Amino acid sequence: MKVAIFGDSVIAQACSKELSDRRVPFVHAEDVSKIQGSNACIIAPNQAYGDMSITAHVRWLRSILDRCVVEAVQRVVFVSSITTMGNRSPLSADQYLALNDEHDPYFCVPFAMEQEVYRYMNAGLQIVPVLASLAILKGEDDLGLLGFIQRSKVLPANAGVDLVDARDVARGIVQAERTGRAGRRYPLTGRFVMLPDLADALKAKPKFIGGSGTGRKVLIRMMPRIATSQLQPAVPFLHGLKVDDDRARGELGYRARDPLRVVQPD
Repeated sequence: MKVAIFGDSVIAQACSKELSDRRVPFVHAEDVSKIQGSNACIIAPNQAYGDMSITAHVRWLRSILDRCVVEAVQRVVFVSSITTMGNRSPLSADQYLALNDEHDPYFCVPFAMEQEVYRYMNAGLQIVPVLASLAILKGEDDLGLLGFIQRSKVLPANAGVDLVDARDVARGIVQAERTGRAGRRYPLTGRFVMLPDLADALKAKPKFIGGSGTGRKVLIRMMPRIATSQLQPAVPFLHGLKVDDDRARGELGYRARDPLRVVQPD
């Protein structure tokens, strides 16, 4: 068995480590030609979704899935965002591709990519979608959100975020590749943490995590007082609504540790 991993996210990093620990042959690839000879493929895009346009994200995903079809890859695990949980995609795949870069990729890209995933599933490709909360690994996150929160002097008291240890997500993904049902969505969640509480936890390591402009933009959109437009649907984990992960627990044996242990002192 050989697994091809695509993506520059902390989840992709954790998947590489998990497969290495299990002594499963894998390649963390950028070139789709590396899929040749693989039995399975894990696609874990950066959760910030800000490095490329919506169209570029979809084209990147298509190039991987097209090659999976050519190489007759048996299983694909696609890592989407928990932001899509409980929300119907407001647009079709073609409508997303018509959007310009002014629309927030953090909310639009996951929906656009999921639309593509379902198109390939309908054509017969065996894909298991998993929905991950904001994953952290050794104090890092794709959004730079933790670094921004760490440096913020004022935070909305009534907002929070569902954090998850990327290592737990990786274990869930590897198990989903083995036993998950194609077409069934598996939420891989962690613990909901209010922003002021998270800031307190981060104070123990004042220079451990870097900030980013993406983190600031996402935090602004997280505030419940900010109205959301049609293209920015309400996000479940921002308001402490419980996302049911019983399916992942029952079918994948998924378990999540306290993610704050990742940011606390050693």
